[in-house]
Amino acid sequence: MGLALTAPLEAQFLDPDSCWTCASSRQHFAAGAVIDLAWRPLLRPGLNRPIPRVLLTTAVGAIYEGMDYVEARVNGKLGRRGYGFGLIDLTLDVAGAVLVELVDGVFR
Repeated sequence: MGLALTAPLEAQFLDPDSCWTCASSRQHFAAGAVIDLAWRPLLRPGLNRPIPRVLLTTAVGAIYEGMDYVEARVNGKLGRRGYGFGLIDLTLDVAGAVLVELVDGVFR
C-alpha cells in the first residue's frame, strides 16, 4: 500500500505549489520583469517589440522550469512543494514581463 501512495508523487511532473504571494512567487514575477527589460538592448530593431520580448521571457521561464523539473527528478524531490515544473511560477514570469510592457506603453 505504501508503494501505491508514493508512486504518483515520484512521477509528478508539475510543482504542487499553489501560493501566488510567497517569496518565490514574487521572485518569479520580478525575474520576468527584469528579463523583459534585459532583452531591450540585446534584440535587433525588428524584434525589439513587446510581443517578441514577452515570448522570449516566456521561453526563458519555461526552460528554467524544465531545468527545475530535471533537478527535482534527479534529486528525488518530485511531488514536493517548490520542486518540478511550476505553472504558477511560469505564469508569474509572464505577468512580470507583461506588466513592464504595459507600464512602458502607458509612459511612451
